[in-house]
Amino acid sequence: MKNKYIIPHNHTVSIQERGQIKGHQPVILWFTGLSGSGKSTIANIVEASLLENFSSHTTLLDGDNIRTGLNNDLGFSLTDRKENIRRIGEVCKLFHNAGLIVITAFISPLHEDRDTVRNLLPQGHFIEIFVDCPLEVCESRDPKNLSKKCFTSEPEKDGAVFPH
Repeated sequence: MKNKYIIPHNHTVSIQERGQIKGHQPVILWFTGLSGSGKSTIANIVEASLLENFSSHTTLLDGDNIRTGLNNDLGFSLTDRKENIRRIGEVCKLFHNAGLIVITAFISPLHEDRDTVRNLLPQGHFIEIFVDCPLEVCESRDPKNLSKKCFTSEPEKDGAVFPH
C-alpha cells in the first residue's frame, strides 16, 4: 500500500551518468543455489577479479551478512524469507542506482522472489546465476544443514517449511 505522503524525489544525475563516471554499466549479479553450493566463494572471486582486472566499482551482499544487520529481525518462515529477499532487492536497487556492480549470494529458492528483484531494475540489469552443485557436495560442506532442510517438509522451530 502506497503512502500518499511519500513522494520519491527525481534525481538530477541519472543512472547512466553514474555508470559513465564509473566506467561500466551498473548491474546486479545474483548468485543463487543451495546452501554450501559455493555461491559466496564464487561471488568473492568475481568481485576480486572485477576490481583487479577492470577497477570496477562493486559491492558484495551475502545472505548471512545481511541477516546479521539489516534483516536481523527476520526468521526463516516463508513470509520472513520473502521479506528478506524483498529488502535485499531494494538495497540492490539503491546500489545499482549509484552506478555499482552489485554482486549477491542468496539461496533465494523461489523464482517469484527473484522476479520481484528483477522487476525493480531496467531490463538486462539483473543477471541470475544458478550455482548448480550436487546435493551430496552441498550437504558435505554445509555447516548449517540448510541444504538438507530444503528437501524436507519438517517444520523449523518457527513453523517454517522449506520449499521442495
